[in-house]
This record gives sequence, C-alpha cells and structure tokens, in this order.
Amino acid sequence: MIDSIHFEDFRCFTDFTVSGLNRINLFVGMNNSGKSTLLEGLHFVESGNWNSLLQVLLRRGWLKNVFQQSQLYQYVDVRHSLFNVKSLAEGKEKFSIETRSKNGDFDKLQLGFVSPSTPSDAQLQLLTSPSENFLYQQLGAAGVMLQGQVGLKAEYSYSADGTGGSFSSPKIPLFEGSDVRFDTFNHLGMMVANQRPQSRVLFITPDANDIGSANNGWSKIAFNEDLVSKIVKFLRIMIPDIEGLQTLQQTPNTLSSFFIKLKGVSEPQPLGSFGDGVRHILFLLLAFPNTQGGRVYIDEIGSAIHHSLTTTMWTVISEFARFFNVQVFATTHSLDCIRGLSRVSINCDDIAAHRIDSRRKKSVHYDFEEIAAAVDEDQEIRGV
Repeated sequence: MIDSIHFEDFRCFTDFTVSGLNRINLFVGMNNSGKSTLLEGLHFVESGNWNSLLQVLLRRGWLKNVFQQSQLYQYVDVRHSLFNVKSLAEGKEKFSIETRSKNGDFDKLQLGFVSPSTPSDAQLQLLTSPSENFLYQQLGAAGVMLQGQVGLKAEYSYSADGTGGSFSSPKIPLFEGSDVRFDTFNHLGMMVANQRPQSRVLFITPDANDIGSANNGWSKIAFNEDLVSKIVKFLRIMIPDIEGLQTLQQTPNTLSSFFIKLKGVSEPQPLGSFGDGVRHILFLLLAFPNTQGGRVYIDEIGSAIHHSLTTTMWTVISEFARFFNVQVFATTHSLDCIRGLSRVSINCDDIAAHRIDSRRKKSVHYDFEEIAAAVDEDQEIRGV
C-alpha cells in the first residue's frame, strides 16, 4: 500500500507531502484546497493513464477546437492546466509526483519542457526510438518538423516487488508553446502500458456511469452469495422492496444493464429508475472486485448519498476494501460523511483522515481516535 505522496509544482501544489496513509483514507479541506487535484495526480502517476488525465482536463475546460484547412484538430493547454502557475513564473518548467510504500516500492513521474532542437537529415531518417516513429506517424507529416519546436518530455521511474526501472517518453510536440494534440495522449498511454507494470486502479466521480466496468465487477462476484447479499442489503435501505439484482442484455448489440427485482412485481425494473444515489453506490462497490490488490479513488464520495446512509456506506466499503485488498482514497465536503467514517473507525485501525491545504507543505493527519474526538466535540476538520 502507498504510505506517502509528494507533489512538486503540480497545479496548486508547489511542495506538498501527504504521509501516514492507511488502507482507507479520507481527504477533507475547504474548496480549492487541492483535494481533487491530489486524487487526479495520484491516479495519473499510478495508472500511467494519460487518457484519464485528459478527461480531467476536458471537464475543467482546457480543450481547444481548432479548424485548420477544413479539418478539426483538438488541443489541450498542458502548460497552464498541469503546471503550477507561480512556479512557471519563476522559470520552473517541470513538475513531479511521487508515491512511496513502506516496503520501499515507489512510482515517480516528472514532466517538463524541453528546448527546441533542429534535427539533421540523418536524424530525420532515423528517429531516436520506435516510440518516436510511432508518435510522429500519428501526428502526420508535420510531426517530424515539430521536432524543432518546444516540447514536453515525461520521465518515469518505479520499483515494485523487487524489480524496477526507468524510461522516458519521446519529445511531445507543443503547438504555440502550450498545446498538446489530443491524439498524442493515446500514444503516451500505450507507451506506459508497454514499459511499466500496471496497477489496478479506478477513478470514480459523482457523475461516473461506467457500465462496462460495473458489469466486469459484477461478473467477478455474481456467484459469491455473501458479497451479493451485502450489496442487496445495503440497497434495501434505499429500496425497501428489493429482492434481487441482475444484469440483463436487452438487445444483442448493447451492453448488459442492471435491473432490480421488486417484491410483488414481475417485471424487472431498470437501475436508472431508482435515482443517482443507488447507481452511484452500486458502481462504487463493484469497483472493488475490478481493482483487487490495487486502489480506488473516489471524488466527493458522499455527494449522492443521504446523510442517514453514510455509516452503513463506510461499513460496506471497509469490508470490501479488506476482502479485495484495495486501498481507498476519497474526498468529501460532507460533515455527515466524516461522522459516518468516525463511527466505523472506532472498531478499525486502518482508517485515517487527512486535511488538505495546498498552501502548506504537509497534510494534517488524523487517526481514528482523533476523528471521533473531533466529531464528538463538534470541531471543524474540513477547513483550516
């Protein structure tokens, strides 16, 4: 399990460390304190999933659509969306994210700008690596010319289970000094997947609706009566008449969808008819069999859950996390969510809360006794 995280010049963080991580970690803090950024950066370095990072940037409004010669090109402004603004102003054009475990395993990503270079004719014929050949083929005929422009370079190093290594990406061309072509991210994701052991990780947002991932998780537990009964029992709090849960394929060309069997009703009811909270908690629990031995990142975990359900939610999450050996990282603004965790943590020693404030150098760590005491005394642990 990850024991600590360090960010340097990544978005709102200039130099920030989170330590004392446990199996279940809840990050609290005021708006714009860096909670979501922490999850996004952590997921990025652990998964090597550039497309996942791209989706984050798209949600935050960094996508540019440009028509050139009657063709649409899409760009993402990585300079201003990924790098710390103050550090850039000071001439620091590199950020890093590093995770470490107690056993010495680590993952580290550094992403920085590289100066322009003008390749010789021989270099144009023989690029420095097959990865570069692939990258510039993807970018088209203009790709080779772009070697003479400012670019980005990603450097990875890792150690896991007694093995390790390091590698770097080819130079990623920048357009207008800031923009990366949308399709370049596909290449980078393939490169990382081919050169580094992949962690089982999943990022869940309040509006997540990944039916494919949920179906895959269900397929792994469908014959485990104990786990299925725990899920149905939890859903029964929100749907008192529920008798069962199953996936059904409505047409040969569509993915299977979840349906709920209600007492006294012969026709299965689609999951979507029961509200976002039901779907959110079901998809959340089905993330655990998909990430066995890995990590789950949950942004705003209590956003779709009624306050009366938070204790039960944390209880089931704790059981699933231990059963599947998954480390959980979650954020919240909800004091009810914190209270629910404090009640569960009384009987568990693998739960911790961390107060995040990007203006500081370290997070504030709370163990389960401190969480309970803070809630009992009505202390505010979400803010500064």
